[in-house]
Parts: sequence; structure tokens; C-alpha cells
Amino acid sequence: MKLFLSRDRAGNELTKFSRERGWELSFFSCIEFSLTAADEPPEADWIFFYSPSAVRLYADNFTSRFRFAALGEGTADAMRELGFQPQFIGKSSDTSEVMEEFAALIKSDEKVVQARGEKSFERLREQLPPSQILDWPFYQTQAKQEITEVTADYYIFTSPSNAEAYLQTHQLTKGAVVIVFGDSTKKAVEQYTTAKILLTDRPGEEWASKIFESL
Repeated sequence: MKLFLSRDRAGNELTKFSRERGWELSFFSCIEFSLTAADEPPEADWIFFYSPSAVRLYADNFTSRFRFAALGEGTADAMRELGFQPQFIGKSSDTSEVMEEFAALIKSDEKVVQARGEKSFERLREQLPPSQILDWPFYQTQAKQEITEVTADYYIFTSPSNAEAYLQTHQLTKGAVVIVFGDSTKKAVEQYTTAKILLTDRPGEEWASKIFESL
């Protein structure tokens, strides 16, 4: 069995799962990030991140410290690896539900830095008033110029931009199944293929492993 993950590194859980079953796991991101902000983010009580790559880019370039909030477990794992302790981790694969969870946690007088890409959705605005959000688009993403074609039984796409970058260039292996972490990524995949798509219960690679266990 062959798996592909659209990240530059695979987490311990998925790596262990693949090794124990003798499955072949390949991984690389289909997009690249470039920094667009020179200054530290504005002062706030929280900073909310949508992806592991954004967390790593932040850690490499900025020193401000907040209470850290993560869209899902994958983003939270990146925080822990870099010495940040997430105070909020989204539990749902539905981003709108995560926004509801977060809005229920923070106080009405607290402010949140929305750390996002320049073309990313401003999902916090679904639940929080503008007065509480300090929008901070600090990077941009674009498809890599060279994306290797992968033959796999399962393709795990971690974001809409990764799915679009790969599927604009290559077709999926015939009969392959796609696994996605959220509804927005599912919708992106559906624009390019009629392949079967499985949605994880929560964002994160460990939840992809649970899908395999249930098949």
C-alpha cells in the first residue's frame, strides 16, 4: 500500500502506522511559503494559526509571545516541537465549528492576532467581532514550480492550496482514495477529480491513521 502526504514532514503517528504495516509513505509539500511581513505582529492576548507551516515560518522570524491557538492537532504538534504550548486546539474537521469552539473560550475583551497567508480565508470573522481581531497576513503561498508525480493508493491532502497545486499538475492514480482534513480541502479536491474522498473526524495525521484502521 502506498500513501502520499502533502507535507514536508510526516508526524510520528502516521510514520509509525505506515512502518508497522509495511506501507510505503512518501511526503512533500506542493506549495512554498515566503514571508511578506517585516515587523512583529501587533500586541494581543492570543495568536491563531491555521497550519503547521505557518507556525514554523513564524518561529523562524519572530519573537513575540502570546497564548497560542491552533486550528487542529497538526498545527498544535508543530507548536510543541518549537517550544510553544497551545492553549487552544480545534477538535472538529469543520473549520466553522472550530471557530465556534474558540469564540466560546476567549473573553469579550481579549484580542486575537489572526496569523494567516495573504490569500487565506479570514475564518475568525465568522464568530468574532472585528474589534477583537487583529488581522496579520504575514506570508504568501504559491505552487512549487516542480511537483513530482506520485503513484499512490491514498493521497492525504492537508490544505486546499496543496490539493490545488498537485491536482492542477497531475492526475491521481486510478482507483486512488483521497483523505482530507477539512471541508474546504474536500471542496478543492472535488473541483479536479471524482475520486472517493474521506474526511477525517478531526484535523491531523493521527486521524488519517484512524480512517485506515476503520477500512
